[in-house]
Amino acid sequence: DMSVWPVVVGVDSSVSVLLQGDAEYRQGMEVFTQADSPLLVSFEEGDGEVIVMTWRNAVNGANSDMLSVLHAMIESVSP
Repeated sequence: DMSVWPVVVGVDSSVSVLLQGDAEYRQGMEVFTQADSPLLVSFEEGDGEVIVMTWRNAVNGANSDMLSVLHAMIESVSP
């Protein structure tokens, strides 16, 4: 697993930002900070809702406890 994730710099007005925070990123050897980066977002698609998180949550690192925490986080911030 890698300890990195994509940094979101902005979203369309149709996207709900559920969680945001400062995110560090690198370009070469330099480290920068994207302030108030969207970390958890949602949008409607068809008859459902898509929820996207930017941090990595790989199957080999997930267990039932981790998935329960993620579900609780999403339910607590979902509009």
